[in-house]
Amino acid sequence: MRKPASIILVLIYTLIVQPLYVAHIVNAQVSSEVILAPNSEIYGNSYGEWTAKWWQWFLSMPDKGHPIHDLTGEKCGANQSGPVWFLVGSWERSTPVERDCDIPEGKHILLPIVNTECSVAEPGMENYKTDDQLRQCAVEGNKGVASLKATLDNKELPNLWESRIQSPVFNATYPNGAVYNATKGTFRDVSDGYWVFLKPLAKGEHDIHFEMLQPSSNPGDTEDIGSTTADVTYHLNVR
Repeated sequence: MRKPASIILVLIYTLIVQPLYVAHIVNAQVSSEVILAPNSEIYGNSYGEWTAKWWQWFLSMPDKGHPIHDLTGEKCGANQSGPVWFLVGSWERSTPVERDCDIPEGKHILLPIVNTECSVAEPGMENYKTDDQLRQCAVEGNKGVASLKATLDNKELPNLWESRIQSPVFNATYPNGAVYNATKGTFRDVSDGYWVFLKPLAKGEHDIHFEMLQPSSNPGDTEDIGSTTADVTYHLNVR
């Protein structure tokens, strides 16, 4: 017996169209399975405490040869240790940056899409005397962020605007020739920013891309820096 056209259409939708739609939904949610929530605890430390550790790592290296200036990924392994691998953004304002990076299997990955830290070690910060003032400075440094984007293997990472993390107050040790022309020594510091914290990725090749737009300047700067942008891609080889 010949089936009515309406039944045939229902069968086509059920057997062909709907599975494709469901597959699309599953794929869109794959990234949420590897990204850590802001309230996560990782190896006994809060998300905020790990951002402080990221800054301690970042600020401990001299400006010359610093990974922030790296245009190829050559410095990706600089001073890396422990269970979390730190990635950096870029200070290139007008040129996208692509880096190749080998990462040992089993490492979590922490990276900032945009972040600010404040310490009296840096020029222009002499009037920030208290921890509360430093924290307010860090928060104000991310004022006006207009755009956040991040993908893992071409899949969009979710809830980026919900990943704004403040660190506890921490001590940072600056070397000779430090970034930001900071004074050598150990100083109290606070940070604020939008972060991505990933669980360990499967062995093999992965791409992480992130970008931001912030049409503002940071507190303590001696002049208006205009729009700040970053456009960074990491080609990771987890092995």
